[in-house]
Amino acid sequence: MNVRPLRLPDDVEALSHLDVISTADTVLNVATTATGFSFTETPVSVPSSKNHEFLADVTSADREWADGFVACDGANITGFAATGYSRWNRRQVLCHLYVDRAHRGRGIARGLIEHVLDLGRANGARQVWLETQNTNTPAVRAYQAMGFEIVGLDRTLYDGDAAHETALYLAKPLVSTSERR
Repeated sequence: MNVRPLRLPDDVEALSHLDVISTADTVLNVATTATGFSFTETPVSVPSSKNHEFLADVTSADREWADGFVACDGANITGFAATGYSRWNRRQVLCHLYVDRAHRGRGIARGLIEHVLDLGRANGARQVWLETQNTNTPAVRAYQAMGFEIVGLDRTLYDGDAAHETALYLAKPLVSTSERR
């Protein structure tokens, strides 16, 4: 696997062929406690599937990210990550991370994340921050295996078909506690 910077508009066609449907057979149920929140991973009777429509954001002039990376297997693009730097809070934000379904479990997401972490360090970021859904337990598990921890949530972020989902925010520090001050 090779990871390289995204080339626009050249990579758009290849990105359009990525199968980025996520499927989960569990959800992280969120409960309010006296001191915060707790999470319980619960099986669902029918696995949930979500097609992550990201291509319009890749080609939009209004996108919130500045840097993109693609993972390649030879000439084929197998994954995509997009990130932006928020100067005011020194946060590198992971806006998109997708791996083609046929290529999952091969370290592609980890390779893309490493490039985002490196860019964050180069930018002087204190952390890499991202958002995913409580219905995407495979992603939450993968991020946690890469050293991210859940740092917050929002039960009101989504509407429409996703109104029942809770946004989970995860972060991975890039600097030590003493350097954060």
